[in-house]
Amino acid sequence: MPRKTRMYLPEVPVHVVQRGHNRDACFVVEDDFRYYRQVLVCQSDPG
Repeated sequence: MPRKTRMYLPEVPVHVVQRGHNRDACFVVEDDFRYYRQVLVCQSDPG
């Protein structure tokens, strides 16, 4: 059974969960994790 379509509303925070396959680590190198966080911050900036 497919998931329901998610509803995104402006100005409403979204809870993001990042997991690897079988809950393995997604980032092996610290620089990759820092880049991921930087992208999230840039994409979440409303201005």
